[in-house]
Amino acid sequence: MIWGKNQLSELPAEIWRLTALKRLELRDNQLTKVPSAVGNLSFLNWLDISGNQLSELPSEIGKLKVLRDCSLNENQLRALPPEIGKLKALRELHLSENQLRALPSAIGDLRILQVLELDRNQLSELPPEIGKLFRLTEIDLARNQISRLPSEVGKLTILQRLQLEMNQLRELPVEVGKLTALKGLFLSKNQLRTLPPESGNLSSLRQLWLDDNKLTALPPEVGDLRF
Repeated sequence: MIWGKNQLSELPAEIWRLTALKRLELRDNQLTKVPSAVGNLSFLNWLDISGNQLSELPSEIGKLKVLRDCSLNENQLRALPPEIGKLKALRELHLSENQLRALPSAIGDLRILQVLELDRNQLSELPPEIGKLFRLTEIDLARNQISRLPSEVGKLTILQRLQLEMNQLRELPVEVGKLTALKGLFLSKNQLRTLPPESGNLSSLRQLWLDDNKLTALPPEVGDLRF
């Protein structure tokens, strides 16, 4: 069901009776709330509510057990309910351009998540549970307020793209050197003064953006990279 780009401020109650619904697009409307009845859509595998005015999600979102792709970009979300961790089938989670200040520890329960978009929020740190997302291949954290990365980021061993532009990073953890599948590392417009020697272990790296930092030197191990 595709109801995008209208002027809906609320949805008719009848929609939540469509329990066999698999796809629901509501992007670019004027919705301020997702009712708890969303939990009735137990067969839903694709949900897009981007471009609305949502400030929160109901805990019942966790009942969408087969949801694979969830897009919530361009809303006003300040937090995610812990029940987000119950979306065990989720492969892509898009949360760009919200007002998120923190992530719940339950984010680490999304064990088959592959793509996580969190750019243009207000995050200052990541929970250590981020290291449990072993299937993650792309994570976008650009334009936040992140000042440090947890060492657990080194457990994301199949990560291919890590975007951290326009944050407040002063250093990277040595564990970043364990990201041997990483092809793109984007660190523009931070406050980095150097890179850890372990960055020379990023054998798959093809793109490294370091412009507009405070670098005065690079470790000689960077010479081991083969672009």
